[in-house]
Amino acid sequence: MNRLIRIIFLLFLSIFLSGSWNVDIVGSYSYFYELKIGDGRNDGVSRVYASTYSGYLTEWTYEDGEWTMIDCGHTTGGDTRIISLWLGAGRNDGLNRLYACSANGKVYEFSFTGGEWEQDTLLPSGEHFAGITVGNSRNDDVNRIIAGGWYNPCFEYSYESDEWVRIDVSSLDQYIWPMEIGQGRNDGIERIYCPDWINNRMIEYTWNGSSYDEEFIGAPSRMVKTIVGTGRNDEIIRVYSAGMFGHIQEFTYENGDWTCSDIQPSAPYLSRYGLCFGHPNPDGQLRLYSVAQGGAFREHAWNGSEWEDIQIDLVTGATASLTVGNGRNDGRERVYVAGSNGHLYEYTCLDTVNLAVVSGVVFSDNPEADLTQAVIEAGDFSTNANENGEYSLSLFEGSYTITATLTGYTNQAEFVELEPLEQITVDFYLEYLIPPTNLAFVEIGGNQVILYWLFDNQNDPDFMHFNVYRKVITSYWNEIMQTTENQAIVNIAPGYENRFYVAAEYVDGISDSSNVVVVYPTSIDNDVLGKPLIHISNYPNPFNPSTMILFSILGESKVEVTIYNTKGQRVKMFTNERYEKGNYSVTWNGTDDSGKPVSSGIYLARLKAGNQEISHKILLLK
Repeated sequence: MNRLIRIIFLLFLSIFLSGSWNVDIVGSYSYFYELKIGDGRNDGVSRVYASTYSGYLTEWTYEDGEWTMIDCGHTTGGDTRIISLWLGAGRNDGLNRLYACSANGKVYEFSFTGGEWEQDTLLPSGEHFAGITVGNSRNDDVNRIIAGGWYNPCFEYSYESDEWVRIDVSSLDQYIWPMEIGQGRNDGIERIYCPDWINNRMIEYTWNGSSYDEEFIGAPSRMVKTIVGTGRNDEIIRVYSAGMFGHIQEFTYENGDWTCSDIQPSAPYLSRYGLCFGHPNPDGQLRLYSVAQGGAFREHAWNGSEWEDIQIDLVTGATASLTVGNGRNDGRERVYVAGSNGHLYEYTCLDTVNLAVVSGVVFSDNPEADLTQAVIEAGDFSTNANENGEYSLSLFEGSYTITATLTGYTNQAEFVELEPLEQITVDFYLEYLIPPTNLAFVEIGGNQVILYWLFDNQNDPDFMHFNVYRKVITSYWNEIMQTTENQAIVNIAPGYENRFYVAAEYVDGISDSSNVVVVYPTSIDNDVLGKPLIHISNYPNPFNPSTMILFSILGESKVEVTIYNTKGQRVKMFTNERYEKGNYSVTWNGTDDSGKPVSSGIYLARLKAGNQEISHKILLLK
């Protein structure tokens, strides 16, 4: 009795000492589906594996303090999304491999051999797979692959005599999401547990020596993920399933019957791969973790009498999957959450008993700054400030460089040395970095455009250069060049929508982006047109005492650049000669042809090239 009381007390205490969490971004790639952690290369190193909407299997390795990512392979033909993923010894040769099923009805095997990843397709295939698992489903110590999908039977793949053999687990067409093999009845017999989404039922398959017997063990609503394990830390194995409508259900087999009960409801619309077990908490207790499509990341723990539900974070962007494991190979479990925004997050649960605390306020010279986007980092730990700029960061004993960053503002850093339980204050003052504005473009043919923009801070000694970014269709933003000029000739992808923006990089940070311009190539052939394209602008505008007049021509031509007043009278001529194709500039210091200063007001800069002529308004202020 005393032992039972002690166990219940420890379980109860662990709920309230569940610690705080640190979140890091492992990296970014694409819309993720399912995550797995394990020794995929059979070299004793755990890595994180993620399947993607685009059909790539990615591998993430933590080494020398940073994450690196490679592609392991890619699905082919039709709808290539890798819907589900599993890591296991599917060939029964003691070697782990990755098994993935895709929306185009194929099952893939990824093997790391001879220093590189190889992939194979298991035949025959199905129609549309959505769930896969590996295990001893026949209780004969032979691993097999179980795969199911939408309006398919559930299939079993066995590797025999150097080839894959497939049989039907079920004869019914179902709508299967990720399933799992386990001893759900606590009788030492492995069975397959499948959530049939469209028919609202949990199915149990048991091998009878020649085929699989099918039994419905419950009628949950819209189940999308099933796991099997000792969720209550009481050595009793149960079946758990996450529902798309926000609930998690627990199936228990006792006294010859299955019972189904609701765990405390989670956030609505759970992600399809958003349920797992793990021990990331320093107290060593097994808990359930879930993520919802809206980003809610939650922990579910049994306290001895009921389930308690804690929201750990609201992940930025919709979430698709999570898993728990030793991703850094340091003996510590962490939670990895995949977002449909392309980010892979890592959550570390902190032991708050002996932590030091660094807290303070982030200030800014811009009253409109969104301080909730300020990130305060110390090594692998980070947090965000609240709307008042206040933050608190729990850290282990040691030396840290605390940094505060906010897009569009200067970065600041402070070095600290921390003792256990120490509490110190570190405030940060972030200055607004003036960004480029009024980004525009002109097409010059040959799949190129001239980008040009305004910038009011060229003389700032901390200004370094401009970064030019491009995105084609739905890809990610990529920096394509750097320049110190207020214009740039850039290439465009023909036949696609091209987006561009510019940011100013300073010594202590990068500014906010300019406006975004969208370029749809028109494939202008200037030889056919028989005349050069021209462009003129100036910076700064308004100006005092001088401004740079920028002009471009596409083709050799006689060029005139002249300043006129609003009455049409010539004020200043800069050039009247032939130019080659290119970009040029002249500086006007607000004087006329005789060198006398002109009055404040609006003037026209006129560019004439061949038989083309355009004008641009300039405002002189004194």
